[in-house]
Amino acid sequence: MTVKLRYSFCIKSRYIYSRLVRGLKIHLSSQYNFLNIISRIQVLDQEKTRKNLRNLNPQLKYIGIASIVGIAIVAALLFLWPTSSDNKPIAGEWVPFDAPVIKPIGGKYQVSLSLLGRYGEFESGDLLYTKNDLPRRGYFFSGFSFALDYLKINSPEDSTILAWWDYGDMIVGYGEREAIAINPSEKLLIGVTNPSNDTETDPDDVLDDIGRALTTQDPEETLSILKKYNSEFLLIAAGPFGDEGKAKWIFYAGGISLDDMDNYWIEGDIVGQGRDTILYKMINKEDVSGFKLIFEDQNTRVYQIFP
Repeated sequence: MTVKLRYSFCIKSRYIYSRLVRGLKIHLSSQYNFLNIISRIQVLDQEKTRKNLRNLNPQLKYIGIASIVGIAIVAALLFLWPTSSDNKPIAGEWVPFDAPVIKPIGGKYQVSLSLLGRYGEFESGDLLYTKNDLPRRGYFFSGFSFALDYLKINSPEDSTILAWWDYGDMIVGYGEREAIAINPSEKLLIGVTNPSNDTETDPDDVLDDIGRALTTQDPEETLSILKKYNSEFLLIAAGPFGDEGKAKWIFYAGGISLDDMDNYWIEGDIVGQGRDTILYKMINKEDVSGFKLIFEDQNTRVYQIFP
């Protein structure tokens, strides 16, 4: 996960102060040498200082007052400016919770969330639900909830959604729609962190189909795969937890060997030939023949087959 840290307030304060001093130096340069005046004042005793100030151009007195006021403003900002210790989350910073936060959601599959932390304005953790009397546990990121809420309202209840397997449990449990895959395939376990011997898997050919649908350059092939699974919707993930960061494994499922991956994906970025694929075009909200972008926000894109 790429975490973006904001500049510290110290840098901001020093910038404001430096601009203030620079402005004062420019204002004074036509009549006085600012540094010489400061040096003289420092070595004079208090009585001589008052005498010299009385002899200076009256304009300097007002400038001196302005300097003091400016420094006071900087000092006040130093204490009042919000920092990372405030309760409000900083965009792009992962903040783990002290303990899991349980949020009952309910719905068709009796969903509850076990939230582990916050990333900016969004929460992340586990989604727990029951389907066909079997308990399931999957990944949850609240940045997907807007797209899933949209699909709940704007798609038939028996709709099937094509998306990468990571989001399958969210589509089923939270979105109350079917997903083509909710688990990795045996082939893809090499890309799963700490898989166990009892890790559930979906068939290789299903994940290969999803991979080909997303990484082909031919929208007709994507349409053909969607029709194979009686699906008309694609859910694409954008943003910091999006498909581009994990596209290595999507390309791998689609038939690109790991030895050739540098032609498609390098260290979190889709490159080269990868930029001609359906996946890259949809992440970037480009027009794709046969499809219509029906929903988009900073984290998701939803495309629908469009005649």
